[in-house]
Amino acid sequence: MSVDSAEILEFMLEFRLRPIAQSAINTIQLTGRTRALASLIAGVGSTMGGIITGWLTDHSGMRRRNRAMVALAFVATTMWTTWIGGTINQTEVSQR
Repeated sequence: MSVDSAEILEFMLEFRLRPIAQSAINTIQLTGRTRALASLIAGVGSTMGGIITGWLTDHSGMRRRNRAMVALAFVATTMWTTWIGGTINQTEVSQR
């Protein structure tokens, strides 16, 4: 089964399917073991992120609004760093 980039792009741009598009792409491109590993990493990362965010905000002595801003900044920075690192890694791998 061959899927070209145009079909994947068309599928991703279908606005009604955006919530399920990522899992569908993973199903096309990854094996069962790799999907399970990705799911495990996402679950562990979410759990650890929640624990770290909770620890940072609970032990800070700040007001609720400020704690929410600190948590938002922590989560946004972590997500941006992860995406940028992944993009750089994929770019370097594809150039080799």
